[in-house]
Amino acid sequence: MEDLDEILAIENSSFSKPWPRDVFMRELQIPVSRNLVATLRKDLHNEIAGYVTYWVVAGELQVHKICVREDLRKSGVASSLMAEMIRLSCREGVGICSLEVGRSNEGAQRLYEKFGFEVTDIRPQYYAESGDDAMILCVELKKCLQFIRKA
Repeated sequence: MEDLDEILAIENSSFSKPWPRDVFMRELQIPVSRNLVATLRKDLHNEIAGYVTYWVVAGELQVHKICVREDLRKSGVASSLMAEMIRLSCREGVGICSLEVGRSNEGAQRLYEKFGFEVTDIRPQYYAESGDDAMILCVELKKCLQFIRKA
């Protein structure tokens, strides 16, 4: 909760249709929702570097949102968030992870490929604001752990 203002600033600068405050507030109340932040120590206090919001439902991890502050992209923050999310989910007994990514979001696709995700389906013109297709990616978390150990 105390990180919400910084998260909203990152969210609003990163997405053409950002989640509003009430969506993040709701995520904090939903029992299946999990929310992680990555912090950066600066001038004797922590700043939010990025965040991930995901659900654990019926043994499956569903990634809903992952975002890194613009000036820290390509610095390993997203990979660290993914790795921690996967480690925590494995401890909960989760077996599989799924997510959606825009076909044009090549940076995110490269991130997910590093963890062994594979395309399982395409949803044509899923993103209304851009008309972009959604690629559905999945991976068995045991496979992800192999990639994390290699990193």
